Amino acid sequence: MKNLKHILKKFALLNLFGLLCINLNAQENSNKQNSVFISYGSIINSSQVSIAYERLILKKDNFSTKIKATYGEFLTNNADYEQGARVYENWVGIGGVQLLGPFELNLGVAYAKYNLASGFGNSSGIERLGNPKDFIFNGSFGLRYEKNNLLARVGLGNFELVYLGIGMSF
Repeated sequence: MKNLKHILKKFALLNLFGLLCINLNAQENSNKQNSVFISYGSIINSSQVSIAYERLILKKDNFSTKIKATYGEFLTNNADYEQGARVYENWVGIGGVQLLGPFELNLGVAYAKYNLASGFGNSSGIERLGNPKDFIFNGSFGLRYEKNNLLARVGLGNFELVYLGIGMSF
């Protein structure tokens, strides 16, 4: 129950930030160069919540390249992890986004904090060993919809899992 409250609190804070960003008076420009969005992703026993900022660096016809910075928390229900499995806690990532029509491809690197599951212990979940940090390649592939200031994303990726994102472009 405590873990669920933590998840809901983080998700509510990210939504509040997103709503505040929507109220910002961005300069009206047909070439929107910035994007801010939140994403929620899930797969079996894990989920993630993240916030990202993107900046357009190259646009040509139906193709564009953006640079992206992301911060996220990886949330688990502490079950079904094999001994030695990495259980991620949070990450900070930087990468590039290639857009071709409605498709997006993200490639980058993240600095992630994780614990190693040592097996099932007491009733509170899995005992964990250490507090390692490491650089990890990450990426995703998905669909993207932008109209006016609205930005919506859906896809599959490392760290983002099966994700749904919403935000704004300005």
